[in-house]
Parts: sequence; structure tokens; C-alpha cells
Amino acid sequence: MVTEFVTNAGVGATGPADGMVYEPAFAAYMGRTATAFNPANAQPPDGVAEVIHDVLTSDAPPTRVGERRAERSYIRLMIRKCG
Repeated sequence: MVTEFVTNAGVGATGPADGMVYEPAFAAYMGRTATAFNPANAQPPDGVAEVIHDVLTSDAPPTRVGERRAERSYIRLMIRKCG
């Protein structure tokens, strides 16, 4: 869904990790996040409502729901990093 996460992060051209050892990792994270949360890539409200309805009325709802390729890619990345 549409979100202002990237805007609210308050990170402009220079991030809090600039000049530090974490700068490349932070830049990569913000690049992925900016793409994933870009309003142009957002799922429309009707699409979100349809997914929620389908999950709530399913006899066997899935553990995770991700309709967009970006979400599935992000979930795989987090599972690899955390699992």
C-alpha cells in the first residue's frame, strides 16, 4: 500500500552513515527501500482489500501474503539474513 516511509525517514542526499564503514550497506538498504515503498509501485487499495478478503475467507490461509514481486523478494532476503 502507499506509504511515506522513505519520506518520513528524513534521509536526503547524505545519510547518517556517510563517511562511516556502514555507508555502503545503508545506501543499499535505502535504495531497496525507496524502490519497494515508491508510491508508483504501491498496490491500490482495492487490490489490498481483495487480498485481505481472500485470506480471511480462505479455508487454508497462507502464513505470509505478498502480492508483488518486490514483497516476495524482500521476504526471501529477510529469511536468508535472519534464518
